[in-house]
Amino acid sequence: MIMALCISGSWAETTADPKPTYKEITRSKAWLVGERQFAGSEKQYFATTPQANDPGKGSTFFSLVCIHSKPDQLLVLVESKEMLTETNVLFKVQFGKEERQGTLPLRKFSDKDRNLHAVIPTTSPMLADLKRADPYFAIGYKKDGKEIIHGYLSAGSTNAINTLLKVCKAG
Repeated sequence: MIMALCISGSWAETTADPKPTYKEITRSKAWLVGERQFAGSEKQYFATTPQANDPGKGSTFFSLVCIHSKPDQLLVLVESKEMLTETNVLFKVQFGKEERQGTLPLRKFSDKDRNLHAVIPTTSPMLADLKRADPYFAIGYKKDGKEIIHGYLSAGSTNAINTLLKVCKAG
């Protein structure tokens, strides 16, 4: 079973067909690269990894999605079963003992959308950081004065992202 993109329909709302088909392209340790297609529409390619610091609950997924009209950009998507409201999140990457962090401005497709997204260029330092991350990367924010951290395993991220960029280009 495709492990993400099944918990929400935010980027599915652009078509009338409610049941896309999914195909796995490859698994790369903690990541999955796949395609999603609605009847009569273009294939959508994605790479995704589940939240790891909340085992068994699968409350969020971190995904990268090809944008057909902008092949030099990717959609960063944080999908959630619950409503995410914070749009200015901290993005943190660990490289062994070294850490790097910055702010990732996320937004919603609509007020009713549970998920957050951003568009980044394929040359983004963030994408390079995701490829190098070891053993994790995380996004975090404060909600009602409490710090919320969504941590994701980075194992296999280099292979997954390179595969995604390759299938995006081949389209």
